[in-house]
Amino acid sequence: MIGLTKHSLDGRYDNSEFDVWRGRARVNLYLSPKFNAKAEFNLVSFDRGLNEGLQFSANEDSLSDPQLAAVKDNGTNENLENYFYSLSLTGRLFKNKDWLTKFRAYSNNSLRELSFSTDSTITVYPGFQHSILYGGELTQNITLNLGKHLSSNLTFGGNVYLNYYAGKVSQTDTSGAISLDLNFNETYYSLKAKYDLKYSIFSASFLLRNDNIKEKNFISFGAEGTLKAIDNSNIRLDFRGGYRRSDYSIFKYVELFSGAIYYSSAILTAPDNYYTAGVSFRYKSAEILFDYGKGYDVFSSADIRNMNAGLNIVSENIDFILNFNNSDSRIFPENYLKSDIAYKNILFKGKLKIKTGFISKFYDIKTLVSQNQKLYSYQITGDNFPKQNQFTVDFYVGARIGRANINLTVANILNSLVYNTYLFPLDDRGGFLNAISRFTIVWDFIN
Repeated sequence: MIGLTKHSLDGRYDNSEFDVWRGRARVNLYLSPKFNAKAEFNLVSFDRGLNEGLQFSANEDSLSDPQLAAVKDNGTNENLENYFYSLSLTGRLFKNKDWLTKFRAYSNNSLRELSFSTDSTITVYPGFQHSILYGGELTQNITLNLGKHLSSNLTFGGNVYLNYYAGKVSQTDTSGAISLDLNFNETYYSLKAKYDLKYSIFSASFLLRNDNIKEKNFISFGAEGTLKAIDNSNIRLDFRGGYRRSDYSIFKYVELFSGAIYYSSAILTAPDNYYTAGVSFRYKSAEILFDYGKGYDVFSSADIRNMNAGLNIVSENIDFILNFNNSDSRIFPENYLKSDIAYKNILFKGKLKIKTGFISKFYDIKTLVSQNQKLYSYQITGDNFPKQNQFTVDFYVGARIGRANINLTVANILNSLVYNTYLFPLDDRGGFLNAISRFTIVWDFIN
């Protein structure tokens, strides 16, 4: 399989242009009845403006007009090239054909360069950066069928990561330029095990993982279970619950110069305990579900809760999907509602498969998050989001005609002012004649 895509846009605001090439290739090799291999290659090369979003304003009109809105950075541009390679091997080394041994080796080579304007008095930035990741993963599973209703599967293995980095952090101000070269290489390890158990109407999974980062161990573990209270051809009722505990490894930014920050090797340990519970009920083609989660979020430095409810109706010709999420996390919308209403059919004796519909979204974001894409970081602020209640509608149509797949999306047909990444507005589209944001044709030459 070989593919190549290009995506470009000018952007609505200053320094928001974007140009990207993506290439991919994959080869599957069936070497023998016991072994097969897969090789993959992915290339991403893009240029983009790093305007860091808009300057905060409580006036919505001044944000919607690109002539009035002021960006935080009107001169920084990023060029990034990523080269990813991987080789996967899967073998049946034991008599039980369900016991699979998997090995994967991969590498990611990243070249990043930032260019800057000279009109600002103080600039803090990383210069040219080159990072290489070499990774390896080995896993083995063992399945056991202990009876008609009892089965289990144990998967265990580990990873190793070799990281190499070379870059520069600089500050330029009225007193002159100061720079610091950063060069380091580090090796991380991880060990993991997962046990799945199924007995009649009950199933459970248990997970244990240890990550060794900078000679520190971070242990994560969890469990989840599902009970099928009712399960027949027309009705199904499920109850589920879970718990997880994670030790986060957080890289701390510390002061390099007055008013400047740079990447430091300091680590903060932050345990995260999270509990979940849910229920789902299906009757024929309709399903209702509800999930609740609560725990400590280290990024918000507070206890958070998440609630999710959904209604799915899937029939031969009509699909209706509705999802609602409520969260008090400071980095997610407080309320998020998404619906997808679609018509689908097979026409002309199976020669045309078509699906068309409308996707609508409503969400409100209460708190701003300050972005710093030069350092790939962010910081939660106490500022109110300028446009808290947002509503958008997209129209889409997809069709398969013979070997061709055709997809068209007309986005934001109501021409709404949309902020979905804090103070990063979407690109310049909206209204029917300025909204054709995605049009693709895929042809299957060999199928």
